[in-house]
Amino acid sequence: MDIYVNTVSEENIFYYMTVGILIIFLLYLCVRLCKSINYNGENYYQRKTHLHFGNINGEDYEEDAKLTIEYGEAIPNPNAIDHYRIGTTYLINARNIERAYEHFNRALENIIEQKVDVRHAAFLIDRIDEYKDRFIDYPEIKNLPLQEALLTQFNIINNNAKKIKEKIDHDDPNFKQKVILSRQAWQSDSQNVHDTSIYTELNEQLGIVMEENGKIPDIRFRTYNELVNWYRLCYKDDVKKIEKINNTFNILDNNYHVSMLNNIREQDIIVNVWRRAHDERNSNNIDSIRNAIGDSILDCFEKTSVVCMSGRISKIWQALAKLDVYPNIGVLKSRQILRNEIYERCAKIIDNYVGENGTVSIQLKEAYNNSEDTEQVKELINCIHNDMNGLKKQYADLIDEQHIDIILLECKSVV
Repeated sequence: MDIYVNTVSEENIFYYMTVGILIIFLLYLCVRLCKSINYNGENYYQRKTHLHFGNINGEDYEEDAKLTIEYGEAIPNPNAIDHYRIGTTYLINARNIERAYEHFNRALENIIEQKVDVRHAAFLIDRIDEYKDRFIDYPEIKNLPLQEALLTQFNIINNNAKKIKEKIDHDDPNFKQKVILSRQAWQSDSQNVHDTSIYTELNEQLGIVMEENGKIPDIRFRTYNELVNWYRLCYKDDVKKIEKINNTFNILDNNYHVSMLNNIREQDIIVNVWRRAHDERNSNNIDSIRNAIGDSILDCFEKTSVVCMSGRISKIWQALAKLDVYPNIGVLKSRQILRNEIYERCAKIIDNYVGENGTVSIQLKEAYNNSEDTEQVKELINCIHNDMNGLKKQYADLIDEQHIDIILLECKSVV
């Protein structure tokens, strides 16, 4: 009897061990299956990297930054966008210059090797170019191959010019203008972006606003706590909005330092925007300014999280656009917008000469559109080129010279 009991017990143990191993194996397969699923072109590790990168709120090495690097380094075959996200996190949050350089360098190599879509390449070059000055104090680190990437980008665009032109009716007298406009890129990046052109404008505008706010009587009483209480009271009866407001203020309460601006923190930005509503010269727009600030705070919460610092600052500052006594206050342009603006102005220059209301004669327009090799056409092309060159000085303080040169070369190649 005793032997029978022991035998049954051993069989039960073997049975449960087998079932346990089978369950563990099935769980392992489930995990592997989940990690192999493609999410809108991203594998498991890419998706997790993208998600945590999008949740980074400041420049501290906090949990989302750590997870961005952890999942990013686990990506089997990272592409250029992956390298950009990991490199940005290493540089801005982890302060690991060497690893940031490695990932940025690999992203640019992918562009040089023509493994990146042309529109994504322009975006990546622009973003990485934003960070190049952070490597200056490290002479042991080689220069990033930005120039080679830019030249590759330019050559690809020129090689694709025929394909672009094929989409435009050659009988259209405005087809060259349309070719130039077709080269505009509209790429959004809601992640941890630091756009120097925006910060350059913001720094100048902030100086004006702080000086003007200093002239307002008792302005010291218009504080961060006052505006927080104001908007929490305004939206207290709207469950969805008050949740967004509270989530945004929970981040703003940290009062992160804005590294691109000297001795400025996030609360300095929003407080100075709030104070513009109390300038007597803005008395007619006081409600509009307050409402715009409220809308901007709500806009800082997108989908399930608060946008990055750059996004928060831009949204809040632009609440003043067209509402302040100074019309340019609150109007910010990213480098992408500025580049697209150059394309638009180059197209306009051509239009001014040979468009429907262009200044040259009908005969010269026809000769130009037919690409006739005459002295008059050559002189016309030279005039158009010179006018395009004139744009360089106007944008010199906002975009790097080499980027402007690439854009102008593109436009001139169409002319």
